[in-house]
Amino acid sequence: KYEAAADAFGRAAKLYADPKRAGDPLGAARLGWNLSGALQAQGEPIRALDPLADYLKLRPQAAEPYQRLADLLRAADRPAAVVAALRALLAQDRPNRPLGAVLAAELAAYPGTRAEGDELFRSLTTFGPKGNRDVDPRVIAVLVRSHLDTGRAGAVVADVDRSFGLLANRKPEK
Repeated sequence: KYEAAADAFGRAAKLYADPKRAGDPLGAARLGWNLSGALQAQGEPIRALDPLADYLKLRPQAAEPYQRLADLLRAADRPAAVVAALRALLAQDRPNRPLGAVLAAELAAYPGTRAEGDELFRSLTTFGPKGNRDVDPRVIAVLVRSHLDTGRAGAVVADVDRSFGLLANRKPEK
């Protein structure tokens, strides 16, 4: 079912990457995102990692690509590589809050690193004049899913209340 889609996305990505043809590396990377999804759906996580890596070079400002990376690494029997890969990407793109949220969720998934994950979530959802100017709904969505996945539904309300309480108490900008 997905084989034809993966083949089409693969051919299109090569066409877009070829400077003598389409010459659009950004378009090729975007097609790589689609190709990685088709390969993932086809049950080929190892093959899906390369086109996803090309797409991640664009530093997307959404959680889904980084969640896909984590899912693919686990499906490729490389669960220990998930946190290291996300840390490396975040080191290159510190302001990427959705990426930070995915790393926080991965850390929070395990009791041994849960405190570190929760602290990272706090840093991403706390208003500060030098940091977060607002509360990012993409981060909140990852936080909620993480807390539900780890059986901490009550913590969702406390964290969201804290985030929005801090936001409500900030001084209006001039």
